[in-house]
Amino acid sequence: MLERILFVDDEQFVLDGFKRLLRDYRYKWQMEFALNGREALEMVNKEEFDVIITDIRMPEMPGLEFLERLQTNEKTQNIPVVILTGDHDRTLKRKALELGAVDLLNKPVNKEDLVARIKNVLKLKEYQDIILEKNRALERQLVISQKMDLVGVMAAGAVHDLSNLLSIIVGYSNLLIEENLLDKIEVSSMDKIRKAGEK
Repeated sequence: MLERILFVDDEQFVLDGFKRLLRDYRYKWQMEFALNGREALEMVNKEEFDVIITDIRMPEMPGLEFLERLQTNEKTQNIPVVILTGDHDRTLKRKALELGAVDLLNKPVNKEDLVARIKNVLKLKEYQDIILEKNRALERQLVISQKMDLVGVMAAGAVHDLSNLLSIIVGYSNLLIEENLLDKIEVSSMDKIRKAGEK
């Protein structure tokens, strides 16, 4: 199955440049393109993507707002986002990383850097998916273990209560037999009750 990458930039020539740069990878990666954050947000809510590469400065919905919305949505918060920018404002870049971006690329980007970053992020996503699946499996095992513990506690309680009742049956049986309060036939029956209780 092809890995899916979404490129978001408000300049069509930049998106066309990505298509040209990455034409050798079109059989490996399924690439989709959006002209702004709002359009990209609609796409990620309908389809699954493995990586998003987005510009910061865009009309309608800037890249940082787009990133923030991805992070607050449970369905999209685990999609790795690479910020692409021609802006050299360090504060803006730091803010992008604080909001959850996994990497930054400066415009203009060359093919080798772009491919290396995409491959790196896809590998990280693969590891992240493995960890998430293992966590889910551990959570399922924990739930099963907690249920078994609860069954054990309930069984121990039931055994304790049953033991108390049987102690009364055995105790009174012994008392009736030892105090000679029964006739011969009743003693035989009471002895059977006592032995069953002890067993």
